[in-house]
Amino acid sequence: MGDGAREGLLGLLLRLLVALGLLSLVFVGVRWYGLGFGPVHRVREPAADLSPTLARDLTARAAEVHDSLAAEEAALQVTADLLYFGFRHRTDLHFEHARQANGVEYAELFASAFNYLTHEAGLTAHARVVRSQPTSLMGLNPSHPAMQVHDWVVIADGSLRRYVDPMLHDAWLGADVSRNVQGAVDMRGPAPAPVRARRANTPGRPERIPNNAPHISTIRRAEQKREQADKAAHGRTSSALKWMEKLGVSLP
Repeated sequence: MGDGAREGLLGLLLRLLVALGLLSLVFVGVRWYGLGFGPVHRVREPAADLSPTLARDLTARAAEVHDSLAAEEAALQVTADLLYFGFRHRTDLHFEHARQANGVEYAELFASAFNYLTHEAGLTAHARVVRSQPTSLMGLNPSHPAMQVHDWVVIADGSLRRYVDPMLHDAWLGADVSRNVQGAVDMRGPAPAPVRARRANTPGRPERIPNNAPHISTIRRAEQKREQADKAAHGRTSSALKWMEKLGVSLP
């Protein structure tokens, strides 16, 4: 390769690197400053159904969890290992095998895994799922209904809060969304219930046999109607007898 060709190739590579650098800067700017969630936020407890196999894996991981940051890292790893992004499916909150997931499923699994880990490790940090509306990109709201809301996770660790998005983390865009959340997030609510995984081979709920017998109040009303009918009939009979006596008619 001649010197001219080598210089031309180096110039091309340099231009490509500059273009990629500028594109990366734009992409990072959009990710950290152009993507907005809120200002309406609805906080809820996670409701993921963890399979017994997944629960055993989390129990084993909990032995290495000594603070909420370690629990967050472990939950992000579990979520990234089990899920990959896609939205052409029906939302399913049962988690067992690797599968496609949307933002709702990412948030539900991460929050439930985090709470399971902290519970096993004896920590007080707790995660809740947040649904924010509307979403915006560079100040514009998307027109597709599926993109007008977004689910992420808020972690309460004492007086500290961390805003985490496991779906963005899985896309190598960073998990921290504290700069993207617009408006206040109200964490007030009932005390969280302890995290429990679904037991293996859990027997189904016994079949409920319907009770078709009438209620006691129904029986009493029927008795009262019969009593009233008997009194009315007896009253009509007594009046007829009195009229017959006045007319001088005697019954045999």
